[in-house]
Amino acid sequence: MSLISTDQDRSHNESSSICHAGPYQPVCRTGFAQNTNTPKIDQRQVRQEQRIAQGVSSGELTAKESANLEKREAKIEADKQAAKADGVVTKQERAKLRHEEDVASRRIEQKKHNARKVTP
Repeated sequence: MSLISTDQDRSHNESSSICHAGPYQPVCRTGFAQNTNTPKIDQRQVRQEQRIAQGVSSGELTAKESANLEKREAKIEADKQAAKADGVVTKQERAKLRHEEDVASRRIEQKKHNARKVTP
């Protein structure tokens, strides 16, 4: 690494980071794409919704149980949207969402296999 900065180094540094003052705070954008994609979480939400729907159709879930599970899924969706709101879903936010999905998955399993059944 050279201690002397060349014109190419300066132009790269200037083009990779753009900063300006916004009305409330300074805004900086780097040359890196911001990542708000959550494909694994999205897929998992779809699978869990399908598990809930299957439990309702088979009679394994009562109306109250399915409503509670749906409410939990809605909270996870709201948390996901909140994580995406700033333009970046951080590693910690992803971990929190995965944990919430893990808890929801266990709850679906428990509710589907408890003694409460809906007689068709």
